Amino acid sequence: MLSAAGLLLVLLVGGYTAYWYSIAAQVRSGIQDWSAGRTAEGWTVELGSPDVSGFPFRIDVRLKTPRLTGPERKWVWALPNIRASARPWQLQQINISASGLHDIETGGQRTDIQLARADGDLTLRSGRFASAVARLEGVRIRRGGLPPLQADRLTGRLALPPSPAGEKGNSGISIVIDAREITLPKVWRPALGTRVSRFSLDARFRGKIVPGTTLPDTLSQWRDSGGTVEISAFTLDWQTLSLTGDGTLALDQNLQPLGAMTAEIAGIEKTTDALIAAGAINARTAFAAKVANRALSWGKGSVRLPLSIQDRQLYLGPVPLFQLAPIDWVGVVKT
Repeated sequence: MLSAAGLLLVLLVGGYTAYWYSIAAQVRSGIQDWSAGRTAEGWTVELGSPDVSGFPFRIDVRLKTPRLTGPERKWVWALPNIRASARPWQLQQINISASGLHDIETGGQRTDIQLARADGDLTLRSGRFASAVARLEGVRIRRGGLPPLQADRLTGRLALPPSPAGEKGNSGISIVIDAREITLPKVWRPALGTRVSRFSLDARFRGKIVPGTTLPDTLSQWRDSGGTVEISAFTLDWQTLSLTGDGTLALDQNLQPLGAMTAEIAGIEKTTDALIAAGAINARTAFAAKVANRALSWGKGSVRLPLSIQDRQLYLGPVPLFQLAPIDWVGVVKT
């Protein structure tokens, strides 16, 4: 006969086994419910047969080359194999791996995103999205037949505020991005060269964000609700230029950026020379920028100056530097 301890062990193992399989069944059901919900919204969801494994200490879900198509085929996203994993007793914390080729089609154009490594963490709150962290390596983004934009490493974090208002009309969405060793396409003719050592941003969105029928429609509603981006920190190390600062951005009536920032800038002298050589600014503008730098840097090599954007013009203090290229939001906004 089994001893009391042996019987207890059998009961515990049996109970936990039943618990694991019930959680696995709930996960399968949750995937089916999510797919059905998106289908009811006009999506086409192709997930194949999700494989659920990981007994006894994990719930691992594997999807083989899933494909998602938006309503009226406005967008199509073909993904590589996806793996999601969580502890059976902690399903609110999910680790996701999605390395490989992501093929996205919007507006009749394809964007291929090749990720040598892609994993991240998804946090749920009461069954709904709360935050996500992504860790990417070997990033290569190509749109149409254009040369690719590349980055050795890219990390990012997106988080919703804890209030339930996040479901519709969220205010306080935060985003953190840090990209290292970026290679810009030569066809962009970047004035300071194709290599950017670092770009980082820590920002929070204020205003009502409600998805519209198009991206410009969504942005217009956000702008009209007083939408702003509060940048608590940004960094740009681009060849001769080193810049760190903070500020606020918004959108004008043409959905072009406008804003006011303050930045500590190093390398103004060499940067203005490079901008002249590239034809981005004229000698008069460069001279004014150098005078401002020498007057305020006090020999320290760097200076804290106001930066602003208005009517697609970038200003360094009162000095207009150059005109920014217009942003065409998915081919809809024309300026």
